[in-house]
Amino acid sequence: ILLLLGIGILNDPLLTLLAPAVCLGLWLSRAPVPAWYLALLALIVGLGLRGLAVDYLATQGHLINLLAWRNAPRWIELGGFIIAQFGILSLLLSVVGLARLARWYPPLGIITMLAYGAYIFFGLVYSGTNRQTLLLPLLMIQIIWMTYAMFTLGEWLKKSFPARDWLARYAVPLAFLLLPVSLLLNLPAGAI
Repeated sequence: ILLLLGIGILNDPLLTLLAPAVCLGLWLSRAPVPAWYLALLALIVGLGLRGLAVDYLATQGHLINLLAWRNAPRWIELGGFIIAQFGILSLLLSVVGLARLARWYPPLGIITMLAYGAYIFFGLVYSGTNRQTLLLPLLMIQIIWMTYAMFTLGEWLKKSFPARDWLARYAVPLAFLLLPVSLLLNLPAGAI
């Protein structure tokens, strides 16, 4: 995890927003963490914070307004962006996935919520032209939640209809496949 985080942060300092979730995950796992690991993590996060200061505060500081999260139109616009990516059904699916993840694996649910919240905050305070691209980790976390919701549905079908386990094996992945296909079919002509 540390190697991937380090490579990611050195390539894109915005991934430093994942650092609080990683630290919380280490703490919640209660796994013994060597001191060198924590020192290396602190170094990587320090480099990421420096990169954030150089890339976003120094060069694009005019595009960051730390009080913009208070503006309702920013929330509506960011919510519209998220809904436009997946649709309302997928948004509800991701809420179910988060709820089940937080119930069955509380540390993982908390960690993904913290990471999602960090990117939501960034999306609310940053107004640059490449904002949608920079919010890709937010969308990836939402996809993880949606996938977990479909896994939960499959498990429920297996337990509810043990004689028809093909429902969980074939119908659930097919239903999950229909989601991006339906979004693809709803694109305006010439958008691809």
